[in-house]
Order: sequence, then C-alpha cells, then structure tokens
Amino acid sequence: MTITLSALDRDGLNEALRLLLSPLVFPSVDAWRSAVNAKLRGLLNADSAGFLLTSAGSLAMYSDEHDPTALAKYTDFVPPTAEGGLPVYQRIAQCGAATIRDAYGSAYRQYLKSPYFNEYAAPNRAFDTLSAVTAPMPDGLGGLHFWHSRRTGSRFSRRDAAMLKLALPALEAGVRMHVGLGEHCSSLMRVIDDLASAVVVFDTAGRLLHQSAAATQLLANDIESETVFGGMVDAVRRRHATVVIHTKRASYTLRRAYYDLQGRRDVQVIGIERSQTPRELDGVLSARFGLTPAESVVTNLIAKGKDSYDIGQELSVSVHTVKRHTESIFRKLRIDRRAQIAPLLASL
Repeated sequence: MTITLSALDRDGLNEALRLLLSPLVFPSVDAWRSAVNAKLRGLLNADSAGFLLTSAGSLAMYSDEHDPTALAKYTDFVPPTAEGGLPVYQRIAQCGAATIRDAYGSAYRQYLKSPYFNEYAAPNRAFDTLSAVTAPMPDGLGGLHFWHSRRTGSRFSRRDAAMLKLALPALEAGVRMHVGLGEHCSSLMRVIDDLASAVVVFDTAGRLLHQSAAATQLLANDIESETVFGGMVDAVRRRHATVVIHTKRASYTLRRAYYDLQGRRDVQVIGIERSQTPRELDGVLSARFGLTPAESVVTNLIAKGKDSYDIGQELSVSVHTVKRHTESIFRKLRIDRRAQIAPLLASL
C-alpha cells in the first residue's frame, strides 16, 4: 500500500524512528519504551499504547496509560489463533503491522468471545487495536500496540498500519541493541561475582547497576555503610580515580575504573578495599594474640615499614625497648620476620 505523508507526519515518524534506535541513551528500558509509546501514540491518534518486550526483565508489556497490576496479567492470557490457525502475533509479524480486525480475518468474532479479549483487553479498555510485531528472536520478541479506548467510534485504518510498518525495522534494531547490551552486562556481572571481590557497578549518572556479594557482605558489617555508598556515587559523578572514606569502624579506599560496553554504554566500576582503624585493630591484636597496648602500637608502626630507630624516636623510647617489644610481638604472633607483620594485619 502506497501512502502519502504530510510534512508533520514525516517529522513525527522520523522522531519516532530516532527514539526506537536509541534505547541505550535512556536511563532504563522502561524510560525508552515510554518515550517511544508517547511519540507514536500521538502520531497514530491512539488513546493508549503498549510496548511489548519479552526480554525486558520487567513488565513484558509497558504502558503509561494502563494499570501496571493489570498489565502484569498479560502473560496469563493467550490470544486465540488467527485465520487458518496461525498464532496472531505470527500473523501480524507476517504483515509487519496490522489492525486487529485484519490480523484475525474471519476469526475476529472468535477473538471477541475469547478470555483474552473479555478478561484482559476489554477491562483495560484496549478495544480497537493496531500492532507491529518483530519476527521471533532467540531472546523473545518486541511489539508496538496501540488502542482506542471506546468500543465504538475511531478505528485504525490500513493507512495507519502502513505508517506503523515503516517503524518496524527500527523497532527490530532497537530490540536487538537492548538484548545485546543485556547479554554483555550479564557477562560482565558474572565475571565480577566470580572474582569474589568487593565491587560495585554504577552508570555514569551514579545509579547502582550491580553490587557483588563480597561488597554487600563487606558493607553490611559497618553501620555507616551509607556514608561509603555516598562516597562511591560522588567518585562516579566527579570522576575521581581514588577516594578514601573514613567511618568510625574502618577506612575504605575506593578505586574507580571506566568500562566501555563496546561503545554502547559506559559503566563505572568501583573496587572497595577496607582497612581497620588503629583502635579496632588494637582490639583484635589484644583479643586474638594477647598484645599489650604498647606492643600493638609497635606492631602497627612495623607494618608501616618503620625500623626500630624510627619507632623509638616516634614513641620517645629507647631502641632497646623497641627491640624488646618486637621480640614479644614475634613470639605472640608466631612469626620470625618483620616483613610478615603487614600481610598478617591485612588479613585480620
């Protein structure tokens, strides 16, 4: 079917195509679907719109006009088959885009009697329907659906279907981009979890995308974990490579790295290193090894690489006293070299 578009329609369709081809510039898949729905709903003079994306990881059908609770029941209903026993979505995919009447053909009356129409479509005021559906993909399918909210009155035309069909290649490309990004992100998150490191992943706006189990456990042990989380968000937004956050229980070194998802969307990866405060560490040394307060202080200074002379100067004691403390420390910690102290403290 040949159609002639007005300048206004051409501009609207071009904007819709741009949106369909830009899923990765939106903060979420639902924000993308909302923008696409709004543009095409206005272009087709529809009362409501729905964007089907079975790989979305959220509601399969997204609509700004319909109740999310009702939409969540979408997968509970199977539309009746179209003319010739063909699944209706397969029939629409063959056409590229079609009105519900054209998709069902002689089976349209059966559609009106079906549970799908009477228990799902009609209660949602989704009467006259115009749809475009992608060919089935390994990870699901995508579809654009538009409705009139009254049983009688406005009807979508074949011209509307032909105009929506022009958007189908952009819909397929957008869905493939979304699915591809999801696969890449999932692979990255699996690698992070396999490393068993304390790592948190954000987008460039500071929104949390993933937190490894090790990071969750690490932060759960500090009642000021929100302070640490705020430091991570600040590091992302200000592009700081390294940030040190102090709480009453520990100090955290946050190291930020940029990761480019094949040029499609970048993420910020934050590695977290925790070191105990001297007071907390002194308590551990006393409880586990029986070190005196003076021996704990010397232990910390040795771990920092200071020799006996420097320690004596800092504590205003003789080198002999420092060496006596060191011998006692070695015995209690069951070590025989100064170099063993720093790794031991890091493991506590």
